[in-house]
Amino acid sequence: MTNHKNIISSIWLKMPALFNPVQRVFNGKFWEVTREMFGHYGQGNVLDLACGTGELRKYINPNVYYGLDINPNFISFAKKRITGRNTNFIAGDMTTSIPNVNFDTAFLVSAAHHLSEDQLETVLKTLKVKKVRRVIIIDGVPFGVISRFLEWLDDVLGGGEFFKDESELANITKKFFKIESRGTYKAPYSLYRYPYVVGTL
Repeated sequence: MTNHKNIISSIWLKMPALFNPVQRVFNGKFWEVTREMFGHYGQGNVLDLACGTGELRKYINPNVYYGLDINPNFISFAKKRITGRNTNFIAGDMTTSIPNVNFDTAFLVSAAHHLSEDQLETVLKTLKVKKVRRVIIIDGVPFGVISRFLEWLDDVLGGGEFFKDESELANITKKFFKIESRGTYKAPYSLYRYPYVVGTL
């Protein structure tokens, strides 16, 4: 099973053009709802951790934007599809390669389930040391009759096996940031719920 999982994952991670259409099928109007709730945070200097193909950049209006993702294929695709003043995409590991920029806000969207608790703590500790003023963590947790299938699919395609609910995200975040707000929301036509935490220094 492990070999099949690795093969499927390696194919998926080399096909960034399919990422957004597939995400739209499973997540419905996630980005529209997320923009309404969090778009006002996307000003100033913004760091987009695990940015994927850079979709968040389309829904915010930052002064300076840095998108960081460990997958160079996704970063190359993002650079082609999203261009603009002060928009930067960098391939790197968020646990070790956060840019030395004075960021107002760091987003971690739909990626916390790819990080173990220790890895998420490492990222948050680094953000605190770098004096990032605000961190916004939004994750997706499958629900409904095919939730088990979606959990399996997330794991197979990208190693997303560390699903955390709102309380778990808050308990990890508050070790490094003050909790400004927290909750869980839904989006029309989505097969996921979205726990979130907003933390400030």
